[in-house]
Amino acid sequence: MRSKRGLRMRLTGIKHRRNRDGSFRVYVQRKDGRLVRLPSLPETDPEFIAAYLEAVREAPALKVQTSLQGTLAALVIDYQQSSAFRGLRPMTQTQRRREFDRLIALKDGAGGRFKVGEITADAIRANLEGLSAGAASNRLKAWRALMSHAVDRSWVDRSPAHDVRAPQPKSGDGHRAWTKDDIEAFRAVWPIGEPHRLALELAYWTSARSGDLVQLGPQHIGVDGWLQYRQSKTGRDVAVPFRADQVPHPALAKEWAHLERALVAARPGLLYLATQTGAPRSSNAVGEWFRRACKVAGLPDGCVMHGLRKARASALAELGWSEGQIMAWTG
Repeated sequence: MRSKRGLRMRLTGIKHRRNRDGSFRVYVQRKDGRLVRLPSLPETDPEFIAAYLEAVREAPALKVQTSLQGTLAALVIDYQQSSAFRGLRPMTQTQRRREFDRLIALKDGAGGRFKVGEITADAIRANLEGLSAGAASNRLKAWRALMSHAVDRSWVDRSPAHDVRAPQPKSGDGHRAWTKDDIEAFRAVWPIGEPHRLALELAYWTSARSGDLVQLGPQHIGVDGWLQYRQSKTGRDVAVPFRADQVPHPALAKEWAHLERALVAARPGLLYLATQTGAPRSSNAVGEWFRRACKVAGLPDGCVMHGLRKARASALAELGWSEGQIMAWTG
């Protein structure tokens, strides 16, 4: 990919180590000097880029006394050093770390001192109270991973988290699908050339989740004019038409034109939704950034980025597309 100066942009800090059989192992060197191994994939592969962004991310240090054996804090740190945790997808690792930080912060930062052997199913249920179904589900997954690791380490005999049922969403829960009026109202406030407008058009066209959206860039477009990436949540490969001659339906041409104009005005670098300094955005950061833009546009509180994914599915359904065709587009 070319920058405004015409120089080829590359992922920095990449190191290669040759194996005895002539193959290579790929690493990235962090600012702290530590080498983190990356998957042996092309640098343009979405899975490689996701692993790279996670590796160079400055993870906040846990402010706990790690020498306290048998505590929740010690369990969190031990689990994050395990092969089970390192084998998770980068997006899942990031989500788990976020939940672990929240557990450590319980009781004004004393949560890390909880004795693992004293954690009960009732305590975990109490920790889930007040959370939305989605948030509670993520929290429970974190608890289950931690307590299963505690069993593996013989810190406890069995996991109390497996006695806790995942909360079921109530009827009507979930993100609100954007209407055509919502989209036009946003466009009226955020014109072509604004990064928020590019975010809208990109999210609406691709139907990508925010965690994938922040990793997309021109390098994901093949010579055939299709944008291809691997979903961080499901691991499935997705291909979306990304050139005018590949738009599969005349009714979609108008929507494609909106995105095309936004891309031309933005002249993106390595990532479509990078910050002004070229740094990548996290999925949480881009969600909040976009939520504020929706508020400025006067949209209802339920209008969030994920609702555009639903809007794309609805738009395809209105064109008479089959369930299989819609699933292929949305992954």
